[in-house]
Parts: sequence; structure tokens; C-alpha cells
Amino acid sequence: ALNAVVVEAMRERGVSLDGHEPKVLTQEMADRADRTYTMGCAIDESCPAVLLAREKWPPEDWGLDDPAGQPIEVVRRIRDEVETRVRAMLLELGVAVDSD
Repeated sequence: ALNAVVVEAMRERGVSLDGHEPKVLTQEMADRADRTYTMGCAIDESCPAVLLAREKWPPEDWGLDDPAGQPIEVVRRIRDEVETRVRAMLLELGVAVDSD
């Protein structure tokens, strides 16, 4: 199930997670990816992203806290950091990004 606090934090930004559910990372997904990012588990050899993606390239770890069990204030900070990093990644790839 989705983390209810994450759902609320995303709703605050106008992003609905209705109809979405967590997905298990598969080898096929990792093989299709041009890049793999983890959010704090790259040092954990049991992390699915590390296990599945390291054959092609090591995943880049963003070192973010797990939002599980965190209060809304912490989840907002994590959400904002993810947004900042995704925007930077898109700019690096030459993808136009809205400034809002």
C-alpha cells in the first residue's frame, strides 16, 4: 500500500497518487533503464536496485531518508529534495523543465 503521509505530501503539490500502487523492481525494468537512482540503499547489497542494476552500471544513490513512519514535515523535505534532484537530472540530460 502507498504511504498515506506521502500521498498527502504529493497531494499538496497537486499530484494525485489515486489508482497507483507500489511496484516491485524487476530485472526487465532495470535492463530497460538508462540510469538507476536509489534513495538511500546503494550501500545495502540486498537492495533490489543495487542487485538488478549493477550489471550495467552502479546505481547513483541519493542518500535520502526513508519516508516510512516519518511525520509530514520530514516527508515534505524528502519530497522537495527528490524534486530538486530530478529537475537537476533533467537539466543535465537537456530536457526542458518548468520553473514552477
